[in-house]
Amino acid sequence: MILRKLEPGDIVTRFRLGHEDFKLLKKFLKKDAKKYHAENLTKTWVLVEENQSHPVVLGYISLICSHIDIDPSNGHAVPGYEYKAYPCVKIARLAIHQDHQKKGYGIALVEFSISITKEVIMDNIGCRFLVVDSKPKAIDFYKSRGFTLFETTEEKTETTSSLMFMDLTKIHLP
Repeated sequence: MILRKLEPGDIVTRFRLGHEDFKLLKKFLKKDAKKYHAENLTKTWVLVEENQSHPVVLGYISLICSHIDIDPSNGHAVPGYEYKAYPCVKIARLAIHQDHQKKGYGIALVEFSISITKEVIMDNIGCRFLVVDSKPKAIDFYKSRGFTLFETTEEKTETTSSLMFMDLTKIHLP
């Protein structure tokens, strides 16, 4: 398996996730990922089998620039910071084909997003946090990777995404 940027010839039509809750992830990969990638709206990285004449996507992760809005009256995670938002990188999409789930590929893609953010983005651009809007079924997965639920006053339902964050200054790479 190799991890690389999405390419025009990647086959995504047979990408299956196995659960109705993830239908929008598949739709994004099939309909929007290549266009958004080419237009620099998101960058999508794919996990494919090596040495395939027509690589089939086994998993993918899409990253974008974003920000976390904060309420200054609640204090700041970073004392002395004057702005009302923190710059961050957002995991916009993460999915593993149903035949390859629970093999550590999702963990590897999250670790990749941490590494690229710390080693490339943080060294060159102001950015301290990695965030994700987690589906309820994925909250425990992201918690196990070091993400924390962002406290909000919004009512949550079983279909609502929950904002989670990671302070990358507290993560030490080998």
